[in-house]
Amino acid sequence: MDRPVGKKRPRFLLILSLIIQLSWLGFNYFATAVRGGIFSFPFSINTLPDVLFPRFFFFYVFGIWMGAFPDRIKSFIKDRTLILLIISLMSALLLITEHGVLYYMISSPVNEIELWRIFKAMSEWKITTAISSLSFILLLFRLGQINMLNWKWLKILGGSTYIIYILNGPCLQPIIKLLNHWTINPVFHGLIFIFLTISGIFLPLIIINITKRRLPKVRLIIGYN
Repeated sequence: MDRPVGKKRPRFLLILSLIIQLSWLGFNYFATAVRGGIFSFPFSINTLPDVLFPRFFFFYVFGIWMGAFPDRIKSFIKDRTLILLIISLMSALLLITEHGVLYYMISSPVNEIELWRIFKAMSEWKITTAISSLSFILLLFRLGQINMLNWKWLKILGGSTYIIYILNGPCLQPIIKLLNHWTINPVFHGLIFIFLTISGIFLPLIIINITKRRLPKVRLIIGYN
């Protein structure tokens, strides 16, 4: 019996998955550019549905690689700690900038900040999201190897992801209503995304920690230990 492709030709499968994911993401860039009026196209097109898996296909295969070939990953990142750090920081800045540009495209000529438009602009189909996520994962993996990482805060953050997911919308809505009292120059949309991203993470953590201390029974209802 022939071995599965993943074992027989692992590099081929990894490269193939990368091509599929980049093609998917690239089409969404193209569709967004057409809908945003950056250039004309004879047909009306939409971005591909988020529910389909090809936009994360590379990450599925890469996850298998991380488990099946850890030594190859460790060897690859061994002397690239600084490069991974630079890529992580630069891609994060580029990602925030891209969020702001996309938000401006889908919001214009709407003047008010709207939560659904923010979430739309922060959709994970962008190539910058993939680069930022991958470089950050590899950087954490490398820092863990050389014992330069305090995993306590990561455990707290990782264990609170569901709470952040549930509460970030309700936490951001009052802030957005407050911001809408001022006219904000589109130049500052990138800074708004930084502020809202940080607020969307830390406000739920503050709320849940207050809940843990003051309302222990509510903590048990929501399943937070």
